[in-house]
Amino acid sequence: MKLQAQLEAALMHGLNMRQLVSLLIISDSGVVRATTISRRLGIASASVTIILDKLEHMHLIARTRTELDRRVVRVQLTQLGTATLHAIANVQA
Repeated sequence: MKLQAQLEAALMHGLNMRQLVSLLIISDSGVVRATTISRRLGIASASVTIILDKLEHMHLIARTRTELDRRVVRVQLTQLGTATLHAIANVQA
C-alpha cells in the first residue's frame, strides 16, 4: 500500500515512473553520469536526455559538463529534487 501511495505522490509531483527511477538513481549516487542512468534504466542515451531535460525544466536536477571532456554530462539533484524525493518517500499510505 505504501508503494502505491508513493507512486501516486510521484504522479502528483508531475513525475512518471522513469523520471522517478532516474531521480532515485541520482539520489543513490550523489553525482552520476548520464550514461550510467541510461545503463541502469536499460534505455538509449537519447531517451535519458529527454528524461533529464524534463527533470531539469522542473528544477529537480542540475547537469554539468566536465572540463576535460565536454561530452561527459554529470547529473545531481537540486535542493528541490532532494525535497521532492523526501516528500514522496515519506508519504503515508
